[in-house]
Amino acid sequence: MACSFFEGYLVHVIPNDGHNFFGLENNILVYEGTHTVVFPVKKLLIVVTKSLFCPPDLKHFNKINKDLPYLDDCSPLSKVTKHVAGVRDRVYKNSPYKIIRSGARPVYVIAECATPLHTLKRVLDKTAVYKELANVDKQELSDDFCEMLESIIERSPEYRGKCELVFFDGNNLLFV
Repeated sequence: MACSFFEGYLVHVIPNDGHNFFGLENNILVYEGTHTVVFPVKKLLIVVTKSLFCPPDLKHFNKINKDLPYLDDCSPLSKVTKHVAGVRDRVYKNSPYKIIRSGARPVYVIAECATPLHTLKRVLDKTAVYKELANVDKQELSDDFCEMLESIIERSPEYRGKCELVFFDGNNLLFV
C-alpha cells in the first residue's frame, strides 16, 4: 500500500516534473501569492488516524467547542493534470486548510488523509465480503504502511522534507 501511494500519488503531486508541474512547494508559493496567505510549513501533511477513519473533509475532526482551534477548508491548490496509465488528463489536487485559533491569525496547511488506509478501513469493515481479512490486525497494517512510507520518503531525496505523517488518535494531534 505504501509503495502504491508513493508511486501512484505522491510522485504526481510533490516533485517538479520538469515539464508541466513545478512541484508542490511552487504550487504553494503561487497559492500564497494569489490568496495573500502564508503556509508556515510548505509540505504535504498526511493524516493517519488510529481508527483508519478518513473523513471526506478534515473539518470532521473539529471539536464542538469553538474556543479550541479548528479547521476550515479553502479552495484547492492548482490542479495537476497528467496522462497516467491510459487515463488522459487525470487530475490531482491538494487541499489547503486553515487552522482557526482564538485571538490569533489563522495557520494554513496542506493536509489530507492517507487514501490507502481509507480503502483498507472500507475493506476491513466488510468482513462478510473479505472473509480472508476478518482477523487481520488493522493497527499492525497501519503501522507497517507508515513505517514503509516513511522509509521510502527518507530514501528519496526529492521527497524528503516535502511531506510528513501526522498521527491523530481521535483526541489529539500527535506530530511525528
